[in-house]
Amino acid sequence: VSLGVMAVFGLYGEPGFVGNAAQAGATALVLWLYGLAAIPLAYCYSHLFLSHSTAQIGVLVFNLTTGFVMVLAHQIMQVLPNTVDADRALVHFYRLFPPFNFGQALLALTQEWYFAELGGQPHDPFGSEELSRALYLLPLEALLFFSLVLGAEYSYLFRSALLAAAAAVLGGETLSCSFRSRLGCGLASALALLLLALGATAVAAAGTTEREVQSALNYNEGDAPPAGGEGVVAEATPLDYVLLVLGLLLLLLAGLGCVLYERRARRRGGTAEEAALRALRSEGACCVEADVQAEADAVRDLVEGGGGGVRGGARAVAHRLQKVYA
Repeated sequence: VSLGVMAVFGLYGEPGFVGNAAQAGATALVLWLYGLAAIPLAYCYSHLFLSHSTAQIGVLVFNLTTGFVMVLAHQIMQVLPNTVDADRALVHFYRLFPPFNFGQALLALTQEWYFAELGGQPHDPFGSEELSRALYLLPLEALLFFSLVLGAEYSYLFRSALLAAAAAVLGGETLSCSFRSRLGCGLASALALLLLALGATAVAAAGTTEREVQSALNYNEGDAPPAGGEGVVAEATPLDYVLLVLGLLLLLLAGLGCVLYERRARRRGGTAEEAALRALRSEGACCVEADVQAEADAVRDLVEGGGGGVRGGARAVAHRLQKVYA
């Protein structure tokens, strides 16, 4: 697919994509990395739908929203005084999606080419900040979404690993949590993530230079190319660091509180499974099927040396507490 797209770019002769060897190489690399991240992402999207046709339309809408609408919104909001602050926070959310990083990288490639042409400067496609960011974000997102695909395909392996972790951490092989635990941990985690987003946005932007000319939307004839010039260095306030630390502490305390509450519930038999078993016993219902109970009684008799080793005509021996049928 990448080779086909590059062939189309070559036939049309668009210099922003294939103006020289370096430009064509950067375009091909971005296309390949986007495909590497978009394929497992589309597979993850498909689990939200029941039919193939609905999944195709849904994936198309998701990619159109994250790859076109978000890119267009970012390009407009970053040059409007009333929305520039909101855009600085939202762009971190946008970058979680490969189509947005792909669109930003292509825009950066074309802008770098034409700005260099207008300013009479040498072309450097890999010197763009947006392109450099896409070149390391797309492989990371490909690894993340591919891990999610493996988790969906081999869920039994992940479930067994989670059960072992639950037994070690929570004191019982069950993944269910009480409603109070889920509600409290969910609310605390939501508040912690909000604090982290507010603090991390300002801390991550600290030390960067904000130039007045940022994109082709506010580039006029006669202006200097956006790569040069002095700008204002963004700084993080002490409140931003306080929000970041509070968010981390709250997230840690939420997880620790959930673990301690569930361990206490398991020691006292307060889990959903224990409540269901108590309800069955109180109603006089049998919690074990008859044939399973009969086999258990036969094995117990063999281990204890009673019953002659034969029950119901079936021959069985007990070897190291494992049933072996002859």
